[in-house]
Amino acid sequence: MGVFEADLSVGYTFMAPGLASHPDMFFSPYAGYGYLMSHARPLAVTVSEVSAVSAWIGEDAENSPVDPRMFRFNRLFAGIEVGGTSLQFRISVDVTLVRNGPATTGTHVGLAVRY
Repeated sequence: MGVFEADLSVGYTFMAPGLASHPDMFFSPYAGYGYLMSHARPLAVTVSEVSAVSAWIGEDAENSPVDPRMFRFNRLFAGIEVGGTSLQFRISVDVTLVRNGPATTGTHVGLAVRY
């Protein structure tokens, strides 16, 4: 299985002034768009119902019963990172749109400690 992904994001880091105990605190909001293409070619399976699928249009596209557009995904995401020099926290959400299918949502939470 293989996946091609290209993301474009925009964000900015703001310093949090006025915190005497932690003068280097910041928060960074960001948002973006991603485009994903996937493909799979089972080599170890000889079941006739299992066939190769791909988002790429190639030589096998004419013979494939699967529409290549079904394996192309659009993803929207947004999040914020808050932290300082020793501790950082990040939370983000994303929505992945599938052709002729339901949208998939996700939430991601991260914590980083520098030492």
